[in-house]
Amino acid sequence: MPKGISKITGLGNFQDRHHTEETILKMSESQRKRIAEQGFFHLPGTRAKMSQVHKGQISGMKGKHHTREAIEKMKPTQFKKGDIPFGKGLTKETSEIIRNRSLQHSLAMKGRPSPKKGMSFPEYGGSNHWNWQGGITPEVNARVNSLPWKQLRKEVYKRDDYACQICGKRGGKLVAHHRIPYRISQNDGIENLVTVCPHCHYLEDLKFNRELSGIENS
Repeated sequence: MPKGISKITGLGNFQDRHHTEETILKMSESQRKRIAEQGFFHLPGTRAKMSQVHKGQISGMKGKHHTREAIEKMKPTQFKKGDIPFGKGLTKETSEIIRNRSLQHSLAMKGRPSPKKGMSFPEYGGSNHWNWQGGITPEVNARVNSLPWKQLRKEVYKRDDYACQICGKRGGKLVAHHRIPYRISQNDGIENLVTVCPHCHYLEDLKFNRELSGIENS
């Protein structure tokens, strides 16, 4: 289904770009300092949320293999024999200090609002967003929350036996996906709808938008 503004910004404006080696080293050093000073990188609760978000997602490398050239490039960054793992050899007192700092920081941050709460980033929103579709969010919300649409969606699920027609996943959260997006076809007919899971829905929308972008840029 079409959206006004996509909630998935994983690709964003960084698509097809890479960090420089200098930036990667700075990021790595920053992470090491944070772990050494605070005793953690992600809190257990945060790790659990991250795990839940990625649960059921298919790895982009599934069924693929690194090229010989890529393997050679990765070798200098791999853990070498004789390297000392982080945290190995710490005394009991040092480990206790790190643990206490972690607990203190966790308690200090509890209940505090996010520093970015209430902030807006107009340079990445609205018509500047990579998936901007003309400000159709209110129109879409009114349509998908209407009774006729909900009844039609049930008919599509029943016709497709409540299973994703791409990956075969049955039950759970399902989406009535437009084969040709509604913003283009204006067609809510059952022949233009198919049952998919949220993951396949995202991939199909991404695939269609990329193909459409390629046509428009040609």
